[in-house]
Amino acid sequence: MPPPNKNTEIGDKLLQENWAAPTRTQNVEEPTTNRPPPAPEEVIARQTKTDPWDLVKDKRFRVDLSKLLRDEVSTDPEQETVQNRHAVRYLLFDNYFDYLCTGELESIGVPRLDGQEQAMYFLFYRFSYGYGYSACPMSEATLMGRLDWVRKHVKRVRQSLLDKKVIEELKEFPLFRSRRPQVYAVRLPRQIVEQVVKDLQSNLEEPASNQRRQIPDEAKRLIDQFLGRTAAEG
Repeated sequence: MPPPNKNTEIGDKLLQENWAAPTRTQNVEEPTTNRPPPAPEEVIARQTKTDPWDLVKDKRFRVDLSKLLRDEVSTDPEQETVQNRHAVRYLLFDNYFDYLCTGELESIGVPRLDGQEQAMYFLFYRFSYGYGYSACPMSEATLMGRLDWVRKHVKRVRQSLLDKKVIEELKEFPLFRSRRPQVYAVRLPRQIVEQVVKDLQSNLEEPASNQRRQIPDEAKRLIDQFLGRTAAEG
């Protein structure tokens, strides 16, 4: 009789087990937890009623961007930062961009951009206004490289920006000798909002007596804001 084989013994034991039977589980008693106790009343009473941020933000964190942007920061460790007479190498994003992100004014015609559209729109903004122009050449290869997207996806998102009219393909500046890609005009977020308001304003000037009632309240507020008038004057 051959000597017992260790692997054979292990195999026999595995075959003897009833694998269809459910395994046993051991209940673990979870430790009891309690909410942290509230701060003592005397501590709460000593706390200021004013937000500490409001007390220091103007003194410690306010910046003069017109001065800061004149600094030309060197990328060479052996050179120092130089302050120019005018702003250089700057790019400040328009806070009206919030309306395009949140869809707050979508009901009156301001387009809402999803996350992918926002990312691509920022690149158009960067390559246009970042160099001091309201338009820029933009290739699919550049968008693919910056966004790490495939060409099909780049085309889809770019078309969405065109449909929403935040960028415009300038037909008079097509691909030039395979060296310069198609040129696109880029609309600033404030220009997009302003155009919507102007369109609504022109509707207000229509002779129809019920035209004013058809304009949403938010649109009326923006129109009054851009015209510099109060609601009572409207």
